[in-house]
Amino acid sequence: MLAACDTLGYVKKNQVDFVAVNQYVMMIIPQYDAQDTSFWMKVILGVESELNKNGYALHLKVIDQTENGIEKSELKDAAAVIFAGHGSLPYVVKLKDLRKPVMVMTYAPYNMFEYDTISLSDREGACVLCEKMISMGHKKIAYFGPMNRPSMKKRFDGIYEAVKNSDAEIVAVWDKSNYYEAEDIYTELKVRKEKGTLPTLIMCSTDTYAQSLMFYFE
Repeated sequence: MLAACDTLGYVKKNQVDFVAVNQYVMMIIPQYDAQDTSFWMKVILGVESELNKNGYALHLKVIDQTENGIEKSELKDAAAVIFAGHGSLPYVVKLKDLRKPVMVMTYAPYNMFEYDTISLSDREGACVLCEKMISMGHKKIAYFGPMNRPSMKKRFDGIYEAVKNSDAEIVAVWDKSNYYEAEDIYTELKVRKEKGTLPTLIMCSTDTYAQSLMFYFE
């Protein structure tokens, strides 16, 4: 591994640059992502717990779409910076000339991305889950949720992979491209029920979309 790094020209940052001015780590997350509290709250609590064990505090900054970026003065005293969620990528450039550890918690936007990244097994997890549901007898599968973020697109890719390798089929994709809302899908499902073309399984991109759909079936 180290030999491969040398061959590829990887240059390790000088550890002198990592001297912390203050014992805290800044975590930056877009408001759009933070709204998914069922996921990100657990992530934030986990990060804070591990930092506390090592003598660091967590400073959380939620940014909205009206902000032009992050002021460098907010970052210069942090020991390190964590960017969370795909929407945080435009702000990463603010650290181009700040010599400190940077972690990006989303899919890297391109190959050889120069920051350490953490990405989840969205495709693999969705594939395994869909395979399990297919093994339980579900053959007509629908998908509900947008695919405008890499993580959601990866989940659909996993579902597609599972279906492709089986005798099941994807009978509907409600991905927001046609401005589908849960109410619209409920209406379509009633029509499908009359025609006998109901999907036996609806896979959703997130818990939020699943809950919004379940609301109409209560």
